[in-house]
Parts: sequence; structure tokens; C-alpha cells
Amino acid sequence: MGFKEGLEAGASDVKKMVTQAGGQCFMGVGKSEDGAAELEIELGVKPRYIRVVIPKAGTDGEVYEWFEGMDDESAIKYFEDSGYKVNMIDSNGITVDSRGFKLGTAAQKDDSEFAWLAIG
Repeated sequence: MGFKEGLEAGASDVKKMVTQAGGQCFMGVGKSEDGAAELEIELGVKPRYIRVVIPKAGTDGEVYEWFEGMDDESAIKYFEDSGYKVNMIDSNGITVDSRGFKLGTAAQKDDSEFAWLAIG
């Protein structure tokens, strides 16, 4: 199932797991609503790496990454704003726990579709 088909099928519960030697890779899609609230994504394992992509035309797309060892609620944000920019988010970003991760409001865009990858 592709990104578009996943969103049409009810994005919030579209999830695919691929098991690889030394870890697990999870992929899925979702949608933030207006006035986005924290979103919880349950995987059943604690991820070591997370990448969230908001694919938008033009300069509205954004990418967020979290690596094992980063603080809770943090993320690295990549975006276009009169040139390629990188910012560090230190609150309301990505938080990891033993069962999955949470996307805070700073790691989302209102009313936006997104795809995510988590490696456990």
C-alpha cells in the first residue's frame, strides 16, 4: 500500500513492519488535524531512529529526525525558507518510550499528511 492509498484507507492505523538482522524497521502514514495535538504511534518496541516526512509541493515540505541519545521532545527539523534550513527543536518534538514514540506539536504541521520511518 502506498502513501496516498494509506491515507485514503484511514491513515492513522496504516503501518508496515520489515524485520532485518539486528533490528526492526517500521513504516506508516498519518495525518495531523488543525490545531494538532500530540500523536502517539505504538510499535511494541523502543525505536532508535525516527524520520517523519511531510511531503508538500514547493517549499512547504518538512522533515524531522530523532536519533537515539537525543533528549525527549527534541528533533532536527529540515525545511526550505529562502534556502535550505536546519533547526534543532528542543520542546514538543519527538519523544520515545519502550512501546513507540510521540510526535509533539512542533514536529507536525496543521492539517498535513505525513509518512514516518522508525528503526528499533
